[in-house]
Amino acid sequence: VGAAPGDCVIWRLQVANQGANTVCAIKVRDAAPAFTVLQANLNISSPFVESGPGGANSCTLDGTDAFFCDVGSSIDINGDAVAESFCMRPGEGAVVKFRVKSE
Repeated sequence: VGAAPGDCVIWRLQVANQGANTVCAIKVRDAAPAFTVLQANLNISSPFVESGPGGANSCTLDGTDAFFCDVGSSIDINGDAVAESFCMRPGEGAVVKFRVKSE
């Protein structure tokens, strides 16, 4: 992506469970590219989970310009009456967006 100093770029990360089984403990990790810094997205924090299965989807800064987002639903996949966290069933997906400003 070509951006002049001071320009903002919005990155869109799309994840999907393309397998045949439910997967849990899903974390989407990324960082601002070189010569950019994470920026707030108007009244929405950056990064943020734009869409995905229900649940407590959230993003956390991991250092200055790196982050991770927990995505997915709470599902009891093994029948023990305890729900596993951040799970996606086959075919489910999520979108994480983050905004950077070039330096």
